[in-house]
Amino acid sequence: MAYLKSINKNSVAIVGGGIAGLSTAYYFSKLTSFRPVIFEATDSLGGLAGTQNIRIAGRSIKIEKFYHHFFAKDKYLRELLKELGLETSLVFRGVKNNYGPKKYNMCSIIVLVAATIVPWQILANIPIKFWYKFCNKKLDYLQQLLKKKFGSHYLDLNTAWLWARIHARFTLRDILTEKLGVIEPSIDVLITALKRKIISANGQILLRHPVYHINTLCKQGYRNIVYTAGLNNFNRFVRHTGIKINAPQYLGAFNIVLITQKPLTNYYWDQEFILNQNKLPLLVKVEQSLLNRSLPKNIVYLGGYAVPSQIDYIQKNKVSILRTFLSKLQINKVEFADIFTTKIAQHAPTVAYVKYMPKDMYKFKDCRLFLATFGNVMPWDRGVNTAIAQAKKLVEKYFLL
Repeated sequence: MAYLKSINKNSVAIVGGGIAGLSTAYYFSKLTSFRPVIFEATDSLGGLAGTQNIRIAGRSIKIEKFYHHFFAKDKYLRELLKELGLETSLVFRGVKNNYGPKKYNMCSIIVLVAATIVPWQILANIPIKFWYKFCNKKLDYLQQLLKKKFGSHYLDLNTAWLWARIHARFTLRDILTEKLGVIEPSIDVLITALKRKIISANGQILLRHPVYHINTLCKQGYRNIVYTAGLNNFNRFVRHTGIKINAPQYLGAFNIVLITQKPLTNYYWDQEFILNQNKLPLLVKVEQSLLNRSLPKNIVYLGGYAVPSQIDYIQKNKVSILRTFLSKLQINKVEFADIFTTKIAQHAPTVAYVKYMPKDMYKFKDCRLFLATFGNVMPWDRGVNTAIAQAKKLVEKYFLL
């Protein structure tokens, strides 16, 4: 144990092997003398950006479990891809989106304009319920989308969350098309490159290695620990240490992945298609093949959000749920169909939570704990670019002299 402690003293333990954990390990190996060691509970890397190999007609295809697209303002992603020699893998294309019959009244238009021009720091203290009352309980299309995603939490959301979505989405846009980016052939290109860089720099990646308490790592001699997993388990991770955070409420997500003979519609993002399926708990329909043209098959994503207990039910009853969805959507011929799920897809960034967000560093007697999670950053509260940005900023803030 003494020998192990002497080695780990110059190492940094990273809890979680998603994009945040991989990026953190990469920047430690590149910018510091610390040796990164990733502890990942599952048998694969990438987290929500993970991929899976499937076989179609005797051919192996790597598909993303959850769809991804990127924006022109994603500078940390673009910088990282350039450092890795992968800048040409990020391709921007114009796509046609259908946001449905947007029944905005004048009041809801005022809300959208305010969320565009008012600084997000001010909007972080204004809940959606303020606009709800201001508009006489009529936010129309905007209200419908927020309620379908966040359920009972939607009125307590801070308006800065809406600000972030507007500023990210409308950077590259003309009247008819919206330019979005995609990593071709899949985001596994980035995951694999980070893994190789970490290992080549003498870092270590431990799969199927869950860490349930910070003391496990402190006792092994790690003086610096970076927590990148969901904050839903953070209080358990630091129990009996005197630290307790106001953990956010999390929504889980389910994603139906279909390989079809042709697109369901001619739009990449088709909200009207979803609105017409009002009896199904769907929030988004994405024709990924219209953006990622390197895909050998036509891949469609149908996704939605649910509370964790509902995610358990979906996972246990995948076959019957898939059969029901395909029947109601009148989709007859598919080459592949599966459902991927997660219990920590999106936390609810309410005004109350934002006021008491956890710090990014805590000191203990024998070690320091750092946080690089979506739950302690505003207003960009999720996404690959956000994860990379958090990782780089944390290493630069605390470990570069």
